[in-house]
Amino acid sequence: YFNIAQNLKTLFSLYKSFDNMKTARIVLEASTIRQLMNSVSEGLILVSKDAVVTHLNHVAEHDLGLIPGECIGQAISRKINNEILLESLEKTFEFDTKFVDLDIKEDNLLVSISPLKDKFGDTIRTLIMLKLKNPESATSPTKKASEPKDKKDLPAKKTSKKKPS
Repeated sequence: YFNIAQNLKTLFSLYKSFDNMKTARIVLEASTIRQLMNSVSEGLILVSKDAVVTHLNHVAEHDLGLIPGECIGQAISRKINNEILLESLEKTFEFDTKFVDLDIKEDNLLVSISPLKDKFGDTIRTLIMLKLKNPESATSPTKKASEPKDKKDLPAKKTSKKKPS
């Protein structure tokens, strides 16, 4: 009886060690994903097979006009209503298809969608990469149509000659 109790104690100790190692690994992976996502210049969104946003970087939030953090844990269709993007995402999961440079005209974006697979080859997540089509136009102020481009475009000054009185 004492031997069984000792074996159970050792077994539970091993389970606890494995649980601690698994937790540490998950924390490390999550922090690594966060660091990687925040170090790239493109917008990145990770979406689970259930179409729930699991990770999103600040560039994607900015490019899509989202409030920081509002999309995490939500169905992607609740916050993003672009039909082309949502249909392509669905096809990525259903047919294991990769899409490159989809033109999302209303948001001035090029979008690529790639399936992410587990060790068995099953698609478990997708990575959505967003890139502004004209990044310089988004960061530099645009000239108003009424502003002249060069001095030569300025109208000539009118000079008035006074009539002698």
